[in-house]
Amino acid sequence: MDCSPSPYSASQRLTLALLPTLAASAIRSLLFTCRWQVHGREHWDAAIAEHDRVIIAMWHESTAFASYYFRREPFCGLASRSYDGEVAVRLIGAFGHGAVRGSSAHGGSSALHCMANALEMGRNMLLTLDGPKGPLHSAKAGASVLSARTQTPVIPVAFSAEPVWCLKSWDRFPVPRPFARIRVLFGPALSPPENDSRANVETARFQTESALNGLHDRI
Repeated sequence: MDCSPSPYSASQRLTLALLPTLAASAIRSLLFTCRWQVHGREHWDAAIAEHDRVIIAMWHESTAFASYYFRREPFCGLASRSYDGEVAVRLIGAFGHGAVRGSSAHGGSSALHCMANALEMGRNMLLTLDGPKGPLHSAKAGASVLSARTQTPVIPVAFSAEPVWCLKSWDRFPVPRPFARIRVLFGPALSPPENDSRANVETARFQTESALNGLHDRI
């Protein structure tokens, strides 16, 4: 029996018990009404056929779309150890996805090790490269480091919706209107760096950022 105190307040525990399930149900209902158009899926299929696993790279604004779209191909995400991270873990968990806990600031090395283990077990990893709080559309290096250390390719994926409402959050989180058109665009796989030297990682980080922004310019 675990008698240790909960790290969350009573109101937070209530929110955790209700919000992720309700939010996931709302997302399913809304996105089910939408018309999905998928382009470049052959890049994903080729990378999976050759490597069995990939690192999915996208921007933070696409989290809800990706959780729904990949619900039959579960991935592992990365979430902080904070309360907001716990909400995110439970939300993507409602779609069948798993999570590694940590961040670049806290528990980074441990999280990187756990992500590498997940890839070795054949799980795909999904990383929001400008998360958790930006700067918007500016990639952090984590995916490139992980790619180098596990020799796993990175697949950039972009999502867009029209018409859409945008929240007043740092990532301008998009909420599609019922029956909106959602477009999914996969880019070609980005080969892993030869090693995780600072120069190689920075080159790969820049290539990934450019690839993602290029997809969003086209979508």
